[in-house]
Amino acid sequence: MILNYTQITKNLFYSTLLGIILITGKICYGQIADTSVVKVNIIAAETYAVISILHKRENGNSLTEYDWQKSFLSEGNKRLKKREAVFHSSFADEDFKSFILSGTLDSHIPALKKTLDQWKRADIWKAARR
Repeated sequence: MILNYTQITKNLFYSTLLGIILITGKICYGQIADTSVVKVNIIAAETYAVISILHKRENGNSLTEYDWQKSFLSEGNKRLKKREAVFHSSFADEDFKSFILSGTLDSHIPALKKTLDQWKRADIWKAARR
């Protein structure tokens, strides 16, 4: 199965690059009832693994199975696969690998890193108080 850029972009950037945000606490009708119990973790291991793969490829370095396994075995990838299965959508490692190696993301590497860095520095408490 060949995945198109839009589908991969949506999956990669919303679920992976932006990380998976886990919010635990009391949530009532979309508002945080008590911001002192909000805990947010941005799980970005898969994103860092993909950026590392892109950099290695860009610099002409050989990719190893270990490079790919850092992405495929990450918590973000596991959750993405579960979500895609719910929607009966195929999300095979080989399809993902082909997309990463296709060159489609090469010009986006700086923007991907910048977005991830911004999310990692986001003021979650400020957002919770809104």
